[in-house]
This record gives sequence, structure tokens and C-alpha cells, in this order.
Amino acid sequence: PLSHLAFSMQVARKERGRLSGSEMIAHTFSTALDFDGLQQQRLFFAGEAVKWGYDETYLSNTFLARLVNVKFHDIGLTTVEDFNETKLRRLSDFSVQQLYSQLPMPVIRFLKLNVRKDIIGFLSTGDFVYYLKTGNLLPGKKTGSLLGSGVAIFGWYFPLALGALALLIFILVDSLTLYKRNTPRGTRHLTFSPMFVIAAAPISLIFSVESIVWLAAFVVRGFLQLVVMYVIAFHITKFFRGVGKSSLPPRS
Repeated sequence: PLSHLAFSMQVARKERGRLSGSEMIAHTFSTALDFDGLQQQRLFFAGEAVKWGYDETYLSNTFLARLVNVKFHDIGLTTVEDFNETKLRRLSDFSVQQLYSQLPMPVIRFLKLNVRKDIIGFLSTGDFVYYLKTGNLLPGKKTGSLLGSGVAIFGWYFPLALGALALLIFILVDSLTLYKRNTPRGTRHLTFSPMFVIAAAPISLIFSVESIVWLAAFVVRGFLQLVVMYVIAFHITKFFRGVGKSSLPPRS
């Protein structure tokens, strides 16, 4: 039953954005009750996988398949292992373009970088890997693989590159915490900055990205952007708090 419901949600998802929340619930349940229609959808998805040579199906149980992300690494590694030098170089160039596209446009213009943010942002790493494999450019934000793209770009040096980035990210994130020493007893208390609390969720998922590019992007822009936005928000709230206090009548 859970697998049937999960597949119904997958089929009904194409109406997301057009229907309201309550309408989506009703549409999902009506889809789940249309057994013949769901069977046709299964046959359609199977046919599309054969037609385009791309299939993310890893488990036959749709519900359990949504809990497994190993499939993306499996697809990524088995896809790039057959790439020749030309395809590996094109994937490396695309990854560099992705990293450049994370910079603000004024910086890109100042450095005179040849990058099209509108085009690069339209494709995921999974889309480009699929294009190199089949020659079919089908934008759809296909999920790529950190392991697959990393091995393709760095080869056997990928663990070293990933380790170096991981260490740098740890140092940056650790800078958002503070150890306060309790002088009388000599104990230390860990204090998290508001910036860390705000970004705790994305930081905890940072290594679930599809390319090592997004780890590097956190270093060159994401972390600095987090700090700058917090500083701006802090001073704005501080200003309005001061205005609010000054408007209060004096205490008698």
C-alpha cells in the first residue's frame, strides 16, 4: 500500500504548482484509485527509460526507493567509467563554469570570466553527465553524484581533494562557534552563533550535493554570504530596536 501511494504521489506531482494544496491531496487520492491509469504510467516510465537510456529506478518498491540515494552514486560511477578523455575534459570545463557562475555578476565582469549564468544555471551536473553519455540534452535537474563527478574530474586524487575541502569547510563552520571558559572551575561551554543556528540544516546536508563544485561554492561564496547577510540583518534589527526604545515613555 505504501509503495502504491508513493507512486501515486509521483504521478500526481506533475500538477504541483497548478493545483492548491487541498486539490493536490484530492488529486493524489483519485490517482491512487485509478489502478488502470497507474499501470499505464508504469509502462510509460519504463518505455521512457529505454528510449532515453536514463533510469533512476533502483528498487521496485517506490516507497523504499525514495529512501535510498545510493542509486545516484551507482548511476554516476557506472556512467563516467566509460568516458574518454574528451568527455572528462568537457565535464571538468562544465564544473569550472558552474563554480564561476556562483560569483556575483559584478565580480564576473571585473574578472572578465567567460561564463553564461543563465545557461549554466539551467543544467544540473546530472543533466550534463547524461548529455555526455547519450548526446541528448534534456534539462530536468537530474540528480548527479558527488562520487561519480568527483572521480571523473580528479581521478584517484578525488579523496584528497574532497578531504582538503572538508577540512576547510570544518574550519569555517567551526568559526561560527565559541568556547567560553568558566574561570572558577576551568570548564568550557560551547556556544553556537545565530549564524550557525540559521544555517544548521543546510550545513548538516552539505555533503549530499551532486558535485564537488557546490562544496567549493560554499567556501568561495556561501560562507561569506551567510556572514554578510547576518551582519546586515543584525544592524537593521539593532537600529529598529533602538528606535523602539527611544519612543517609549520614560519610567517614573
